[in-house]
Amino acid sequence: TIQQVKFGVNYGVSRLAFTNASAAANAADRAAVPDLLAENEKVTGGVYYSLTKNLTLLGEVSRVWTIAHNDGENKSTDVDFGAFLAF
Repeated sequence: TIQQVKFGVNYGVSRLAFTNASAAANAADRAAVPDLLAENEKVTGGVYYSLTKNLTLLGEVSRVWTIAHNDGENKSTDVDFGAFLAF
């Protein structure tokens, strides 16, 4: 924090596995849903300016990666600007 400006970074990852423990059942799950998501990962950096006690202006940049069990993937970069009102 520098006066009314706050900087922040957030990172998170979630993983999803097939539920069946046996190799044969796991293979059946993979055949039925080959593009099931295996992992979502996100990192966000933000700048937050306290205009008043209850009003904060913000800007954030996020990078998101998604990987499926069949090695398919999707990536995106998101930029957000806005205001947060607390009451």
